Amino acid sequence: MFHQKSKSMELQDNTFIKTEGLLWEGVLKNVAKSPNKLQPIFEAVTNSLESLILLKRKNPQSVGKITVEFYYNKTLFSDTDNKVNFDKIVIKDNGIGFDDENFDRIFRYKDIRKGFNNRGSGRLQFLHYFENTRITSVFQNDNEFLSRNFTLSKNKRYVIDNNATIYYIDTKPSDVTTLETIVTFSIPLEDKDKSFYEELDIHELKEVIVNKYMMLLCSQRNSLPEIKIEKYHNAELQDSVIITVDDIPELDKQETFGIYYSKMSKDLKRIERDYSRSENFTVSAYKIGNDKLKHNSIKITSKNEVIDNI
Repeated sequence: MFHQKSKSMELQDNTFIKTEGLLWEGVLKNVAKSPNKLQPIFEAVTNSLESLILLKRKNPQSVGKITVEFYYNKTLFSDTDNKVNFDKIVIKDNGIGFDDENFDRIFRYKDIRKGFNNRGSGRLQFLHYFENTRITSVFQNDNEFLSRNFTLSKNKRYVIDNNATIYYIDTKPSDVTTLETIVTFSIPLEDKDKSFYEELDIHELKEVIVNKYMMLLCSQRNSLPEIKIEKYHNAELQDSVIITVDDIPELDKQETFGIYYSKMSKDLKRIERDYSRSENFTVSAYKIGNDKLKHNSIKITSKNEVIDNI
């Protein structure tokens, strides 16, 4: 019996990963930078949540953890004017990690197999916002723990010189014997983005994350992963918030119904219902206090994540 090798198993250390038949300079021009300055964080948190779900399927007893850390440097003058200089954002999780299967997905652009609104383009927001994204992932291969390291960027050395967005560093045996993926964003490409992260309130961010992932968090209310947001000044913890079960409303009502597809008639004069194809939709209702939700709202979700723009 022969087993197909994954692309990641064939990579040489310290090399750019080039994608045949794809010009990254053109792709990056066609995929616009999101106007939401939190989008890189959302993309990383979404990946972490998906990684925790994959691990849960293999190990139902696992307890998921996600930490979003903001690092700032304070200078002598910072103490007097209460200002800080943005350094980096670090997002950690203890999910399944970038094993061969999940790492291979990062090579594929517009891979529709992960579902609607997930085409492998989310990581491009990393490139649009930051000069450098460093990923270190400890995953398990049979009984061995391995550490995989790579970086993402759209600077000239990557995109123009090598038609690549990924620089593969290595995969090697790990001294750490617990699952952990660390994503580090550093050097914002625009000053206005840097200023935004310097002024970010982690308590407000907590509410934004709860609302963004409300459906997913509600579905996992009884086995909620630990989600923390922390702020550091000169590597010292200054503030911390945690999402707890008290932040997640309980399900009030739920109903599932089917909707048939429609198609244009052969004479192109009317819309006809296609009774051979249908999709199921689920409506879930949650009661949320008016201190957190100022008005009633209807949200469309994909993979339990609220879709901001369709």
